Amino acid sequence: MRKIFLSLLLIGYFSAVYAQGFAYDDKTDVGNGLYKVKSGDYYGIIDKNDNVIVSIEYQDILFHEGKALLTKDGFIHGIVDSLGATKMFDAEYKVHPKYRYIYDGYIIVGEDKWGYIDENGNPLRIKAKGFFSLGKKSPTQFDDVAPFVENFAAVYTHKDGWRHIDKEGTEHYKLRDKKVKVFFGLLFIRVNVLLLPMTASNNIKNQMTEHLL
Repeated sequence: MRKIFLSLLLIGYFSAVYAQGFAYDDKTDVGNGLYKVKSGDYYGIIDKNDNVIVSIEYQDILFHEGKALLTKDGFIHGIVDSLGATKMFDAEYKVHPKYRYIYDGYIIVGEDKWGYIDENGNPLRIKAKGFFSLGKKSPTQFDDVAPFVENFAAVYTHKDGWRHIDKEGTEHYKLRDKKVKVFFGLLFIRVNVLLLPMTASNNIKNQMTEHLL
């Protein structure tokens, strides 16, 4: 009887410890009463009462502008926002390893070739000359890309070099020098050549000018 009592006491103690979150390897406040937790190599989200909001089975959950991708082995399984609301996907697209956020409503996906999907998993259909979208199963066709910033992104092919598209997939500029790499916003610029559409905000222009000085 005494052994049974001690066993029940220990079970109750460790259950209480686990409920308080001490079983997690790491716990980070992400706001709105939510916490990102880590257990081994996996991450999830719990609330202030230790209720599991996002199961602890994903790669690191990285928030950007109030949203984060839920990924396993690079494949996108869903999106979670800062309030804990989730939207799940069929895990058919891999996120770009350098750009693991949602940028201006779009996610960069692919492996050898790159493209964009929106927050509902729909591919961006490209209307630039020489390109056509191959449908949902194959949204990628560029050799290199950059994230969207204020409605514009830079895309690259070995054949035609860098060009700029908007969020409708429409081409706006094609650079004559194929080696020129131009990004929008606070991103790396490979060469000191800058081309911005007239619609780009003064904020972007000022930021980019500072990078070229």
